[in-house]
Amino acid sequence: MSQADIATDMILLFGMPRSGTTWVGKVFDSHPATSYRHEPDSQFLLNSTLPLLAERADAATYEAGLIKYCREKLSRCSARTCGKQPHFPKQHELPMGKLRHQMMIPAAKVFEKALGRTVSWQSRIRGRLVWKSIESLGRLGVLLETFPDSRGVVIMRDPRGYAASILRGESQRRFLASESIASDWGLFQLLCETPYAQRCGITLEQIQGERQEQRLAWLWVLYNQKAWDDINSLANGRLVRYEDLCAEPARGFEELFAFCGLDWLEQTQRFLTESTTSSEDSYYSVYKDPLTSANQWQQELSAQQADVIRGLIAEHPVGQWYLSGTSEGIPGVVA
Repeated sequence: MSQADIATDMILLFGMPRSGTTWVGKVFDSHPATSYRHEPDSQFLLNSTLPLLAERADAATYEAGLIKYCREKLSRCSARTCGKQPHFPKQHELPMGKLRHQMMIPAAKVFEKALGRTVSWQSRIRGRLVWKSIESLGRLGVLLETFPDSRGVVIMRDPRGYAASILRGESQRRFLASESIASDWGLFQLLCETPYAQRCGITLEQIQGERQEQRLAWLWVLYNQKAWDDINSLANGRLVRYEDLCAEPARGFEELFAFCGLDWLEQTQRFLTESTTSSEDSYYSVYKDPLTSANQWQQELSAQQADVIRGLIAEHPVGQWYLSGTSEGIPGVVA
């Protein structure tokens, strides 16, 4: 099986849920030379091809199936993967193509509601493929090993902000799952089987005895430590803090675009300004004051909850990196 007929220089924007990945994804989507896919691995499941927490050392085992998945699934559109607003003009998009896209998205939503299943259609990828995911953070190392011309960016949010946003979303019934992610024992068991958790002796029984905010902190540590361990030695991988992008959006995104081989254009600058200076009262909106959004946890968590979460992550290399903003002097982390 050949890679010749699929995009091999993808931009992979991966992170945990509620970590700012949608905003980051739409900033990359605003570039006229990209083709954006919003969480295709949540729509077209990758589980039978690549485990949720795949080891980079095993990349060769998964190569053929992963290439097949990328060729067949990333070239398809659905209301979810290609319909996230706003829609940006693309240099590769002819007027009829834009009109077709604008008609297909609402039609697909109607048919999906009526039929109770996903409606998708073939859409040729032109330009750089941008894949945004909250599903495959634990697969990023395998993807970058399989597609070395690609660039991978891990978006990491303050664990207190992550926990507060998850707790708020669950209280508002924003998620499809009936149970809290902090009680997903199957996921925790998988995370406890990762090399880092095994080395540290972290067990499911230990996590089950913790409070809800502590379990969310454990999710943050084990997922992000797995991603950092996978990409730390790769030149085509980078870790960024969501709060840094919020503090200096133009500087942060210009650096990310340069890392990914994209030039900085007026269309992107305009969207970045619009998305950070206007506000929509929606849980999933990309139009928010970034610093207000990033710091909202300070009004939602008690001081005790915040201190417990901070203390837990500070015991682990990825947490130390996050809190210090540098990997210098942190055991197990290559600067």
